[in-house]
Amino acid sequence: MNSPQYPSRFSPCPDGIAHIAALGRHSYSDQAAHKLANHFQNHYGHTVEVSNHANIGQVWGMQNVGAAFLIPLQNSGSGLVKEHWKYMKAIHRDSTIKIVADINLQIQMCLCGIPNIDPTEARSVISHFQGIRQCSRLVGTSDIGGDRRESTVTIPGALGNITQHESAASTAEALNIVAQRSDPTLLGLGTRESAKDHALEIYTPDATNLPANQNITQMLLLQRTHDGEGIQPQLPHHGFWLTLRNQRGALRDLLAPIADSGANITALHKRTMRLHQKIVEFFIELDTSEASNVSAMAESIQEIPHVKDPLTWHSWSDRLEPPEAPSEDVHLPIDWNNLHEKVVPSEQQYIMLITPKQIAGVLHTLLNIMAKNEIDIQTFDSMTIGTKKYAFRLCVSAEHGASMHTVLQEFESSRSLTAIVLAPREKDLPEC
Repeated sequence: MNSPQYPSRFSPCPDGIAHIAALGRHSYSDQAAHKLANHFQNHYGHTVEVSNHANIGQVWGMQNVGAAFLIPLQNSGSGLVKEHWKYMKAIHRDSTIKIVADINLQIQMCLCGIPNIDPTEARSVISHFQGIRQCSRLVGTSDIGGDRRESTVTIPGALGNITQHESAASTAEALNIVAQRSDPTLLGLGTRESAKDHALEIYTPDATNLPANQNITQMLLLQRTHDGEGIQPQLPHHGFWLTLRNQRGALRDLLAPIADSGANITALHKRTMRLHQKIVEFFIELDTSEASNVSAMAESIQEIPHVKDPLTWHSWSDRLEPPEAPSEDVHLPIDWNNLHEKVVPSEQQYIMLITPKQIAGVLHTLLNIMAKNEIDIQTFDSMTIGTKKYAFRLCVSAEHGASMHTVLQEFESSRSLTAIVLAPREKDLPEC
C-alpha cells in the first residue's frame, strides 16, 4: 500500500533517497542518519527526512513504505551485532533489498544518571546491549543480548557495585528510562545529546574501552529497490554474501581474485559456522575505487571450488568515514622478538590481532603465509579502527610451535603490518 508521505519505490542510487528510518532520537543511529542526510543534501542537492523508531524491527519495517533504513552492523570494540545478522541473511535471500550507502561513526559513550548522585553506589546500568559490551571495563561484563532484558554481571568492572545489566532497544530508550525511573542506583549509557535532552548528569563523558577515535560502529543504509540488479562495476563500494567450505586455504583462495583485481577489503563479517557441514557464512566488503576488471573478479570468486552457493552482490557509491585520527594514533614499531616469546611449544591455538598496511592484496599475502605453514584459521573478523584503517581478529591453530615462529618471521619480512598482537587463545587478548 502506498503512503502519501513515503513513496512505495525509490531508485537504488543515493539521489533517489528521500527518507531514512533510524532508532530513537539522539541515538547513535539517529546521529548517523542525520550525517547521511546532510551528505546527500550537500552532494546531490535534495532534502532527506529522518524518522525515529522504537526498535530495530520497526526500522526494518520502514522498507514497506519506501524508506531507506539504517542497520548497525559492527562495532570495533564489541564486535559484530550478532542480533542484527538475521537482517544480513535477509538481504541475501531477497535481491530487491540493496545497500545504498554505509557510514562508520565514532562512538563516545557517556555514563549518565539523575543529578547529584554518587555513581560508585549504582547497582544497575542500562543501555543498548552493544553499548554495555563497549564499556565492559567500567560496568563489567555479562552475557546480555538483544533478546535478554536483564542479566547478572559475571565479571565486575571499575564500578564494582554494578550487579545487573539491563538491555534497551536503543541508547535513546535507555536514557529515557533512567530519567523516568529517577532511581539513584541506576545509570545509563548513551549520547551526550540524549543526556541533555533528559536533564541527566554525565558522570563519565567517555566510558568505552577503546579511545573515542577508535571506537567505531559501522552501519549500513538499505532500501528496497524492486529491480534486483546485481553488481555494478562502475561504483566504488561492493559487498557480497557467500557460504564457504571450512577447509585449509579456502579463505586465501577466496582473496586471490580480489588481490589480483587491486580491490581493497574493508570489512569481513562472519557469523554462522555449521560445523557438521563445515560451512562458514561471510559478508565481505570491498573498496574497488582503484581496482580493475571488477566483473571478472566477481566471476572468478564464484568459480572457486570452496564457494558453496551463488554470491549475492551489492554495489553503492557513498561511504562516510570518521574524521582523520589524531597523530597519537600512530602505531609503535612492532617488537617481533617479544612476539616470538609468546609462542608456547605446547600451545596449539592462538588469538591474533593484525593491522595491515593499506596495500591491495595484503590480506591474501598474509593468509598465504599462514596456509603454506599449515596454520588453520578458526575465525576471522574485521574491525574498523579509524579513517580507512582496519584491523582483523583471527583465532588460529598451529600443530607445531615452529610453524608459528616461521609465520612471524615471514610476516616481518613481508613488511605488510603496522601492528600485531598475539596471545594463546585461553588468555585475554592484550591491548593493541
